[in-house]
Amino acid sequence: MWNFFSRETPKLFHYDILETYPTISGSYCSLCKGISKAEKEVVSIFLFNKKAGSTEDYELTKTLLRRLKTLRHPGIVTFLDSFENEDHLYIVTEYVEPLLPYLEKSKDEEVNALYIPWGVMNIVKAVKFLNEDGKLRHNNLSAAAVYVTEAGVWKLGDLGYVTELNAPYPTKYSHAFKYDPPEILKSRSGSKSSPWAIDTWGLGILVWEVYNGKMVEAHNLKKINHIPNNLKAIYCEMVAAKVDKRPSTTSILKRCSQHGEYFSNVLIKTLTFLEEIHLKAKEDVNIFFKDLMQSLEKIPKNVAQNHVLQQIIRAYEFGNEGSYLVPPFLKISESIEDTQYQKIVVPFIIKLFTSNDRATRSSLLQNLEMYIDKLPVSIINDTLFRLLVNGFVDANPRIREQTVKAMVDVAPKLSRKNMDDEVLRHLARLQSKDEHGGIRTNTTVCLGKIAHCLHPSNRSAILMSAFLRSLLDPFPPVRNAGILALAVCQQYFSLQDVGKKILPALCVLTLDPELSVRENTFRTIKGYLGKLEKVSENPSLKEEMEKEAMSNSANLVGTWADWAVTAIASKFSSKSSEAKDSDATSKESTQTDILSSNNGQNPGLKKTQLTSEERSVDSETISVNDESLEEPSSLEEEESGWGDETWISLSDQEETISTNTKEKTTFKSTKENQRRHSSGPMKLGTRMPR
Repeated sequence: MWNFFSRETPKLFHYDILETYPTISGSYCSLCKGISKAEKEVVSIFLFNKKAGSTEDYELTKTLLRRLKTLRHPGIVTFLDSFENEDHLYIVTEYVEPLLPYLEKSKDEEVNALYIPWGVMNIVKAVKFLNEDGKLRHNNLSAAAVYVTEAGVWKLGDLGYVTELNAPYPTKYSHAFKYDPPEILKSRSGSKSSPWAIDTWGLGILVWEVYNGKMVEAHNLKKINHIPNNLKAIYCEMVAAKVDKRPSTTSILKRCSQHGEYFSNVLIKTLTFLEEIHLKAKEDVNIFFKDLMQSLEKIPKNVAQNHVLQQIIRAYEFGNEGSYLVPPFLKISESIEDTQYQKIVVPFIIKLFTSNDRATRSSLLQNLEMYIDKLPVSIINDTLFRLLVNGFVDANPRIREQTVKAMVDVAPKLSRKNMDDEVLRHLARLQSKDEHGGIRTNTTVCLGKIAHCLHPSNRSAILMSAFLRSLLDPFPPVRNAGILALAVCQQYFSLQDVGKKILPALCVLTLDPELSVRENTFRTIKGYLGKLEKVSENPSLKEEMEKEAMSNSANLVGTWADWAVTAIASKFSSKSSEAKDSDATSKESTQTDILSSNNGQNPGLKKTQLTSEERSVDSETISVNDESLEEPSSLEEEESGWGDETWISLSDQEETISTNTKEKTTFKSTKENQRRHSSGPMKLGTRMPR
């Protein structure tokens, strides 16, 4: 380890050294962790101390610099910058770590069983590039020559001994002889060998060290107990004493990539597909991303965050459908640190929202809770909200309905202007004018859920107008939602409003043809009457209750209103369970049907008349939240009086309307029969018997 003062760097050098890794035996330069002074980007610095090092090591370091500058390949460490003065030679590359210490940190054997083959494959490809395309030979392959990036990608380094294929074998220190192949050990003059034989031997050493640790002596290579069974045969050929038995890198890749072989696992197939995604047909890409969610569990966390995430973004730039990309993208980004999240994830989410593809916006709305809390409030109000609000006027009812639901998560973060001028205006219009009863119902539910976000000065008037309007709606679930909203939001209304406006409006619904509406009405009335009765008995409580009306708390509901949580849930439980069973089918139809009417239309297009195809959406099942509708999804929701189960699906509308019509007919028929049997044919001027 260096002392503190040795970490100082020249003023003209644009990087600072943060940490120095322990020196590896045989290394001709030190590996340090650094950071750029301007961009604060973490890098690696290969450092050679001219005063302490030998002339031979200096020449090797200069060769390393020359090779890094001229060799560009995904499997070779990426060169960034260099600097040399009279004391030191600095080589700056992308941030990497030594391989063996990196593997020691991973304890998940199941993940390593998939991850290590992918790393070995990357190095084999890099060596193949050197041998076949660069006409070069590495000459010093082992685990010490391999480094790992932040994305978990294995890359080839230690290029100081690289020579042309037909050049003599380079001179090494005696402690490095153990890595030399048998033909070199027999003749230090550099016996003739096939172009790939020396590097193939080195790849065999790499494989052995990955599974066994640092090699001490060459005869250790015969111990193959820890080598995977599907690699043992070709490994033995790689470290064969006879040169002509060692396979080329092309042969290794081909044989190990066959079905069931070493380079054929879920992780490799997933990452290979992502790397070649620009060559794939869109149909194959869509199928791949639908299956990617299951594969993510088998991908190391850092590989998913730094490698897969970038490939997903690249896939969208190549024109692939965002609706298939959204779920895996959001799943991976959940655990990303905040700095990277703001730098990578947030801009891509905004970019997805600008898409004209309805299926993409629908997927973003359905998964809103996964990212909304991580977005800065300024971005939500200044950028995202302007894109979200277009959903209120979208021609497709699914998008309107999902936008309404999204407001529950967005509302607490909105500015007063956006809430009062935009959200409330659109919710009022949807509640009173939208032709879909399911949307009118969910709008009422939404208002109840976001009531605590409204300004106390006008909250009572807004909620009063909305909920009383819902009591007059011809669609029974809307009336039910209005009643339950009045029950849950009771703390926001003054006693004057309760006695003069709310109770009279509720009393009318005691004669509603719907039994569930009547039952919820009676329970709500009893609750309000109980509140008035308490104040009548103890007038001092009035002041305390009036203070509640000006509160911004969402959890002030009395215990008498807890029944409102499961009231709607019980009404729609059977229907919602069907929706849950068909969740996978409905999500797929959302990406094709939703929005098959898209055709590049502007999401903000104000269209009042729906086509017959779009109207058919009303009878389809839309995606619902995964939480069970049998009980509140959390204690917090139970206390607040609203859970996810209060939402109604658009598909409920048709069934409820037909049932309601049937019940109304039966109700009228029964009354008509009673009238006829009790009074006989009525004459003009007669009265009904009491």
